[in-house]
Amino acid sequence: MRIITHTFMITLGWLLLIPGLVIVILPPPFAFGVFLVVPGVAILVAHSKFMRRLVQGVRARHTVVDRALGAFESRVPGWLSRSLKRTNPAARFRALRQKHHRRVAAAAAADAAALRAAPAAPAPSPLKTDTAHG
Repeated sequence: MRIITHTFMITLGWLLLIPGLVIVILPPPFAFGVFLVVPGVAILVAHSKFMRRLVQGVRARHTVVDRALGAFESRVPGWLSRSLKRTNPAARFRALRQKHHRRVAAAAAADAAALRAAPAAPAPSPLKTDTAHG
């Protein structure tokens, strides 16, 4: 049942978003496409990791958009506010930082394991002289 609901919500989101984008570019009497785009994006953000990352990327690249959406977070209904908070670009940067730290820690652990597994080379004796040189 969850898969059916998820599929339905993603389909509904795209069915609102695509016509909304088409209607937005029409002349002013038909410019009410924003009223289709906003709920479509909100539904897709709630149910699609791709759309959430896409909106996070847009907010990270365009600070004007980020500030505008941040101002709306407290003024819109709860379901839309939650969707806006999930697209905060700080979460994206935090995830990238965590991924980097995991990579560094894994490399350090691999280096430590390699050092433990490598056989120790015998240290040269300072008392031994090389007879080949004389």
